[in-house]
Amino acid sequence: FNNEEASYQLLAGSRLSFIGCWLVMRQNVPAVFLPKDLLETIPKQLFIFRDSINEQDYSRIASVIKQLE
Repeated sequence: FNNEEASYQLLAGSRLSFIGCWLVMRQNVPAVFLPKDLLETIPKQLFIFRDSINEQDYSRIASVIKQLE
């Protein structure tokens, strides 16, 4: 990901497992700037292993994913 200026929205397709979590995201771009067909692009996916980040951050991510379900 090019994170310099981009922000992403976590989607309901994100999932938790005992070894980590799948994040399904789409880039947060105002609809006024994009044609409709570009808004329906394939979301970005990222797997984060549970032990690759600290417990507090993983807990926050898990909490947000549970709210999306």
